[in-house]
Amino acid sequence: APAANAVYCVGGGVLPIRLDALTGRTLWRAGAAGTEQAPAGYEGHLLGVEDGVVLVRESEPLTPDSSPRPPVLTALDADTGKRLWTRPVSSGNGAPGLAGGLVLVPEADLRTMTARSPRDGARRWSAPLPADHACTFYGFGDALYTLCGRYDVDKPKAKLLSIDPADGKTRELAVVAPHSVLLGARDGRPVLVEPTEASKRESGDDLAYARVVTVDPASGERRAVKAAGEPVGQPALVGGVVCFAASNGLVTAVSPETGARLWQTRTSLEQPGQAMAGPRGATVFLASASGRVAALDARTGRVLWETLPHAARLGASGWLPQVLPLAGALVVVTSDGTVFSVDPAHPGSTPAPA
Repeated sequence: APAANAVYCVGGGVLPIRLDALTGRTLWRAGAAGTEQAPAGYEGHLLGVEDGVVLVRESEPLTPDSSPRPPVLTALDADTGKRLWTRPVSSGNGAPGLAGGLVLVPEADLRTMTARSPRDGARRWSAPLPADHACTFYGFGDALYTLCGRYDVDKPKAKLLSIDPADGKTRELAVVAPHSVLLGARDGRPVLVEPTEASKRESGDDLAYARVVTVDPASGERRAVKAAGEPVGQPALVGGVVCFAASNGLVTAVSPETGARLWQTRTSLEQPGQAMAGPRGATVFLASASGRVAALDARTGRVLWETLPHAARLGASGWLPQVLPLAGALVVVTSDGTVFSVDPAHPGSTPAPA
């Protein structure tokens, strides 16, 4: 995640680290002197940066006697890496989130959520969640949402709810297909993609999607349009358009209003992560597992440029590469943990990987 010319990274076997976005220099690593090693089985997921605090969900799957160890939510000072507070979190499917200046945490009973202050972990409020659902939290501007799914029933479904940031009161907005993905908001309306019937029973990077759904947050009106050609890949809302990046490098752009295919382009990227909009929305950027970077014209899909690989090796599956426009450059994180920057004006001339 980028913030104030810094890049924060954490992952499988990688402790939280802050890098200078301009030089790649390590500023701190998990609050230590830069030599601390991650314990065996360490995994971390970065929630984001808020109020000068880096929020990380951390887990070490096994204790010395091989018993499960519950995950924890850790707050780190963004400037120093000092651990400010740590709290246990549910090991179920519910995922904590950072939205609207609050840390939203599902409790172990999967029936309650608690909002806490990022700086000190103080409780702001608690509110009920749909019973027996696993919920994930999102923030788009000042609006908070949760997407809650239940899959232990004959006819599984998911619910999109809005959350009042003042007191946690929820309101059900729409029912969507299981395993739907909430991508963001367009003109204040949440945008989701619903998988095909076959993809509802699958997992992996190349799921196919049948519909694009927009929801009116005031009335709850649900508008679904068929996605032309059932596009495949990692979905993302990029400049108001839904882009799908498939593992073979095929990138497809779909209108969220009509579902029509706007363009489709084949790149040389293998296992790309989600597409990302560049400054002013004129360009779409993607990165591959090997550290290839591509720039596409956001209007036509034409390939503007591609780079050679930058990663030393392919990383573990399940960790997708990311490209982050920051300070006039592109900061790229590959699935093997390589971090490097690219000058989009001169993509063939890049610094050495950090």
